[in-house]
Amino acid sequence: PQIKFPDNKEIDPYDPTTFGYTEIGHVTGAHGVNGWIKVQAVTDFPIDRLCTAGIRHLKPAKKRAPRQIVLIQGKHRLDDEYLVQLQDVTEREAALNLRGSTLYVREEHVTPQLTAESDEVEEYLVSDLVGLEVRMNNENQNFLGKVNSVVLSENELIHDTLEVILQEGPLPSFRDELVLIPLVPLIVPTVDIAEKKILIDPPPGLLDLTYVKKERVRIKGFLPSAEDEL
Repeated sequence: PQIKFPDNKEIDPYDPTTFGYTEIGHVTGAHGVNGWIKVQAVTDFPIDRLCTAGIRHLKPAKKRAPRQIVLIQGKHRLDDEYLVQLQDVTEREAALNLRGSTLYVREEHVTPQLTAESDEVEEYLVSDLVGLEVRMNNENQNFLGKVNSVVLSENELIHDTLEVILQEGPLPSFRDELVLIPLVPLIVPTVDIAEKKILIDPPPGLLDLTYVKKERVRIKGFLPSAEDEL
């Protein structure tokens, strides 16, 4: 994915949201004796961001920059409070030490999309989209392939794009062709994270604009030695 970096003048070294992070919650304490932390959600997508396993970032209260952590699992408790389990935090004392910390996701891991029914913006983690099945938006929902990656646009006027592998066999192959699908409601009316699928209505000719990604493979045994090159 392409990453957009903010202008240096807009960066506040004490505010990670000015240099590529999106705030998702505040650690308010520990829960139980097995390392679970209590998190006050500050996101419109708490299930995706606080209950779905994956990479997150955590900034302790007295630190300037977040560090990468792994969220193992999470669950809703009360109102905006969620219980979260982090990798390597297995005891209550370790969880208590995180009180006052802030949880973030990286902005390049989030992609917005306008819904077809309204002007509201839905956001998806890139990691949620990669691997989803891509199917035609028809009665049979014909299988086309899977999302290989998401290309994030650097221009606000240009939409993000799904790179889709058009699978010919049961498993992806380096011989499979790829196609770019603009992530806009008219073409991508349905993104169903729970069902692990995306339904598309491609305009005529879009699926014909395919390409093959060339991979360079270097085999050490066939490389010339340093002495041969002299």
